[in-house]
Amino acid sequence: MNVPTCLRYLLSLALRHLIDLGSRRPVGLPQVSVILNSFNQDAYVRDAVESVLGQTFGDYELIVVDNGSTDRTPEILRAYEGHPKIKLVLHRENCAVTRRFNQAVAMAAG
Repeated sequence: MNVPTCLRYLLSLALRHLIDLGSRRPVGLPQVSVILNSFNQDAYVRDAVESVLGQTFGDYELIVVDNGSTDRTPEILRAYEGHPKIKLVLHRENCAVTRRFNQAVAMAAG
């Protein structure tokens, strides 16, 4: 993505999430987006997700992106499918973590 395209993309994201009414947010959007990228983290991923879900602050969304894990990580994460605060993306192939992170940022509403 070249610089002008990148800037247009960032501006469109900003405009999509901002309204010109002081500091109020559009109704229904979370205040915070938490991004959790994982790759072969079956020993830790459940604790990481539960840690976010256990926070006392409630106005958030959790975007969990698995980067083609070959262990039990996808199986563990599937238990969270349909959770109202979680957006779950399971990839079959591993690629650059920055690419997966950018995909998650593009999904973020907070």
